Amino acid sequence: MSPLDPVVFTSLLAELHRKGTPENHMFGFPVMTSEGKVFHQVAWQPNWGVFYGNLLKCVQVYDSAANGTCEALDYLVEKTISDVIPKLLGPLQTSGRSLKPCLIHGNINEGNMGKDIYTGEIMIWNASSYYAHNEMELGSWRWSEAMKGFMIPYLCAFPASDPQEQLDDRIRLYSVKSSLNYSAVSAAIPRMGEPV
Repeated sequence: MSPLDPVVFTSLLAELHRKGTPENHMFGFPVMTSEGKVFHQVAWQPNWGVFYGNLLKCVQVYDSAANGTCEALDYLVEKTISDVIPKLLGPLQTSGRSLKPCLIHGNINEGNMGKDIYTGEIMIWNASSYYAHNEMELGSWRWSEAMKGFMIPYLCAFPASDPQEQLDDRIRLYSVKSSLNYSAVSAAIPRMGEPV
């Protein structure tokens, strides 16, 4: 199978993000979604920072259930929700700025995309969709070597939200949810050196 062209793929993804908007203009989804065995907190919310905080806390609960409680991690997630989210996500919806919720795939990575072998059309699967800030899609790309080449073409197709100087920090923040979700889903997988 030939690799996906990052420019073509990200232009289609940006089109989804531009056109896929909820009628109620809020963040969330009308039905429960999941990523693997981790169900997401996707209750409708007009404030993106509050929505993301609820989602992050929900995923952290699943991670704790799968891997055991870690007081340091619990503390860091709480500090992220109370201190970091307001500083990084609050400015997206203040000072005259508004943020349009858009439909995201929620789990795009090299294992969940490809081309139809007969038509050559781009396909994506294993979605965990909800209406979010479009940059949320980029969170899991941060720690995937295969996806790093898609970041700049995506930002050319769908420029960063203001304040743009906080983009990298927002993507780091969004990667926390992806990392915790992966940790919770992968808990049953033996680690290197562990007996099978």
